[in-house]
Amino acid sequence: MRRTDVVLSHPAGLAAFRRFLAKEAAAQLERAHGGRRGVAARRMADAAAQTLHDAGRNLDAFLAICEHKACCRTAAGAVADAPPSSASSEHAHSTRGENGGADGGGGGRAHGAAPMAARLMAESAASVWHIYLSEDAPKAVELPAETRERLRGAMSRGRFSAATFNDAETAVLDGLARSHFRRFAASAHFADLLRALAATRGLSRGRSFATLAD
Repeated sequence: MRRTDVVLSHPAGLAAFRRFLAKEAAAQLERAHGGRRGVAARRMADAAAQTLHDAGRNLDAFLAICEHKACCRTAAGAVADAPPSSASSEHAHSTRGENGGADGGGGGRAHGAAPMAARLMAESAASVWHIYLSEDAPKAVELPAETRERLRGAMSRGRFSAATFNDAETAVLDGLARSHFRRFAASAHFADLLRALAATRGLSRGRSFATLAD
């Protein structure tokens, strides 16, 4: 597991990285306008603004993918915990009468809660796709062509899970790691952040954030 994944999956780490990006952008803008005028200064200022813009989109897309995963876990838990509906209980009873109890009533839970769970996961996936991942999304992030094509196929099939956007998440995190995260990891407060996150997460078997790969 990379530090990028671990730090950005924690709200405190995500907030710290956003603050770092804002400071980076402000410093770039200050350098761009520091006594310079004309085309060169405007180009530097535009590059600084684009840097923050792209990083912000990647962070927002990462957060949306994390929320989709949480939605899928919640939906799956609701299916597992739902009591059988009366209609599906009768169906289960009839099935047990026919096959000696092979059904066991589990189908009642699936019949009652599965359609709602599937709808929630589909709505969550559609939101991530249409806002961040499709070519014409209003906040489109850069993705490898093959990753976007696989996602298009998944959206067409209409079957979603917590793993639907794994490839896109990897691409987004790779983009952040290349452009900004290494500088963030070299900043003065990063070691303190790692210690604080390690304390709150309680990593097992002696693992620490400092030993995680980049």
